Amino acid sequence: MLIYKSNIILNRIYCFFFDCMLHIFIALTAELWGAERSEASHTNELLGVRGDKMETHDFIKQDMSSLRSLAIGTDRDVVEALADDRLSMYARMAMKDKLKIAREKGRGGWWNADECDIAYLREQLQQHIEKGDMVDVMNFAAMIYVRECADT
Repeated sequence: MLIYKSNIILNRIYCFFFDCMLHIFIALTAELWGAERSEASHTNELLGVRGDKMETHDFIKQDMSSLRSLAIGTDRDVVEALADDRLSMYARMAMKDKLKIAREKGRGGWWNADECDIAYLREQLQQHIEKGDMVDVMNFAAMIYVRECADT
């Protein structure tokens, strides 16, 4: 029983340390490489990936594989918390990349009630749900959420 509890404690410490290091790593890469590049490309640079850059999708796939490997024999609550943190990190990465592309195309103003109404954002959300573009769905849902918080 003592060995079992020791293993649980060690697993929690390891996962906590791993999660802290990941957050520090992402913060440092963002600071070092600037906000104009995707978080996946920041990670590529620090990891020394050369040639074709790892896209956000590929980064998520590789990182999820690591998370699933870590989950074997690790306390479920710890893994669930880590998976939730990863989910928000992955979503943020994909959303930021897609928003940057949209800004480069001249899109913006979602935050300004004088330029864009919530009904338009809802229409766009529905269209992107039908298209199956989940990153745009997340972005439009987030825009609506923020606008509803701010405007009501």
